[in-house]
Amino acid sequence: MSMGAGKAGLVRGLYAVIDGSYLATDDFPKAARAIIAGGGRLVQVRAKGLSPEALARGCRAVREE
Repeated sequence: MSMGAGKAGLVRGLYAVIDGSYLATDDFPKAARAIIAGGGRLVQVRAKGLSPEALARGCRAVREE
């Protein structure tokens, strides 16, 4: 029995995380493009060390790609 079988809204495929402690916010869009090109279906951005403003700027850049 597969988990979540038949549930609406279930994301199938690669779920990837862009980690702001390893990448500069300017590199978030490039990383997201690579993830999607490699079959990624969902991209999460996490950056505990960034200010809320810097995190928002990086996420907007990904969304606008």
